Amino acid sequence: MRELSVTFLIDAVDDEADAMRRRIVSMMDPRDDIELRVTLGDAVRKIAVIPYGKADFSRATLYDRVNVTLRFVAPAVFFWDEAGKKIRFREVSPLFTFPMNFMGGAGTVTGFYGMSDGVGTMNQGDGECGIVTRIRASGGTVVNPGIRLGGKFVKLNTELQSGDEAIIDTRPGMKRVLINGERVFNFDRDSEFFSLPMGESRLSVTADSGGEFMDAEVEFHEVYFGA
Repeated sequence: MRELSVTFLIDAVDDEADAMRRRIVSMMDPRDDIELRVTLGDAVRKIAVIPYGKADFSRATLYDRVNVTLRFVAPAVFFWDEAGKKIRFREVSPLFTFPMNFMGGAGTVTGFYGMSDGVGTMNQGDGECGIVTRIRASGGTVVNPGIRLGGKFVKLNTELQSGDEAIIDTRPGMKRVLINGERVFNFDRDSEFFSLPMGESRLSVTADSGGEFMDAEVEFHEVYFGA
């Protein structure tokens, strides 16, 4: 965790200043969680914080504006980017068939389906970040869908019928799988709820069959040590 503080001036006088002071004091309840939002140019970054100690009010003279300092403890060390990034997957194809032959209708499709080369992405933040993968079945059945990064993957042991949606969330503290909004635990035991490393990566959506019916996207929010 990390400690943060915010210092500012109350640009008000008399009754308005007193009302602002009461509002600030009541806001610093240590039982509440607060989201600290920082805007710098086009960038907006946030961090969840817990009020720590009391608000400090001071002013040099009776006629100066009131100076306020608020202190917080952040359970996580990173600010996260509000805008986020999204990746869309398109045109899936089978990796191989077995047995190998060229007769129409012969052979059995096996292995994973997915993007032939995956989709590249860039994490420009200061640390690894979790991802949220949404896989929708459209026009057919998708069997055992998943998301893969190199040798790491999360694979679901389920079938998605047309119209169904699976969500795979690998964000720290929020790791879970949802099918049509309901939490489930039927994923492959070798699954690893991986984070997106810093720098370039290549992600692939996968399925044992029905990959051509997948409509998938990945969303992530880069994290930063400061705003």
